[in-house]
Amino acid sequence: MNVRRGMGLAPTSLSTARAGVSLLEVVVASTIFVGLGYVLALSVRVSNASKDTVEDVAVANASMRETTTLLRDELRAARASTLTVVDAGEGFSRVQLQTALPSTGGNFAWGAFERELDVDESSCYREGWSIEYVADPAAGQNPPLERRVRNAGGSVVHTKTLAASVSQFSVTEAGDVWVVELTAVTEEGERHEEFDVRTRDGQ
Repeated sequence: MNVRRGMGLAPTSLSTARAGVSLLEVVVASTIFVGLGYVLALSVRVSNASKDTVEDVAVANASMRETTTLLRDELRAARASTLTVVDAGEGFSRVQLQTALPSTGGNFAWGAFERELDVDESSCYREGWSIEYVADPAAGQNPPLERRVRNAGGSVVHTKTLAASVSQFSVTEAGDVWVVELTAVTEEGERHEEFDVRTRDGQ
């Protein structure tokens, strides 16, 4: 009889042992999941930071391309006799020019085009007006590069910032071409562009 009672206790002991192991497994599993969750969250954060950096670089590159394209196009369309380049010192130039405007009869009109002047595009061509590119070193270190539109009286009627911070903007004459150098300062570092361009044959 004693033996039977002893044998009757065995299932209860085994059940208790199994319950203890299950609790330990839960603790271990929870710890592993917490660790994996932390690693996953860290990976997502690093991935997002990397994505933001790539996007910022892409935006900076696109902005630089737009600025150099605008400069190149307007210099190509400029009348040589109306192009004035002044050395502002410290690697900076001040450029003023007039570009060819739509005309009839084969005779060009000269002035400035600015799309934001009027909702009617045909009214955005202003004869006798001029365009100015300037990054003024007197404004402090790494000044903004601005494109200004001046009316026939010389007053600035429109200003657009092309680059928030530049360390160089120089336009120099080299034979029959103008050499343009632009270095923009961004959070991702400096971006430098250099190109040469010929103005439209003077008329």
